[in-house]
Amino acid sequence: MPARSSTKQLPLLPEAELLVWCARTVVSDELKRSIRRRVQESLDWSIVLGMARYHGMCPLLYRNLAALCSDLVPAKPLTQLRQKVQADALLNRSLAQELVLLCDALASNGLSVIPIKGATLAVLAYGDLALREFTDLDLLIPEGSIAEAQRVILLLGYERKANSVEGHQLEDKEGPYHVLIKKRPISRVDLQWVMAHQH
Repeated sequence: MPARSSTKQLPLLPEAELLVWCARTVVSDELKRSIRRRVQESLDWSIVLGMARYHGMCPLLYRNLAALCSDLVPAKPLTQLRQKVQADALLNRSLAQELVLLCDALASNGLSVIPIKGATLAVLAYGDLALREFTDLDLLIPEGSIAEAQRVILLLGYERKANSVEGHQLEDKEGPYHVLIKKRPISRVDLQWVMAHQH
């Protein structure tokens, strides 16, 4: 007797299925045909765009729709998607430049730093800085170097977030880290000393 799976597979909305199909950097020929067929169906594009925003998938969705079926997607949602992706790409580039500046400053002060998530993940996982949405910079620093790292970052024009005080870690649902904000150009740094937070 074959083993039965204890999990149910629920059907996806057509809009969600389209997003899943577009959430990749390499699309098979079969999937290309499925995407082209799906966009010709009656879709609620506000749902497609809303889910893409919620899941941070606008860059991949736009890239694949523009490459595979821009002639079939209604102009308004495609334009909205393009504008968001272009604005996010500018922010990503600015944050990546700031990341290089921060890492160089920390390294020149003898501090070990590992950039995580954000720009680093975009380049390593997607091969393209513009294909992953991110809004802050995450730096992993040895716990014993946190005070010195904060000093260096503060000298670069950052300020402590209002509820992050010197010598005290910010404890919230995400775990132990310090948040530093720079207003021009706007950027947020999450200075962390542990990779996996307890939940």
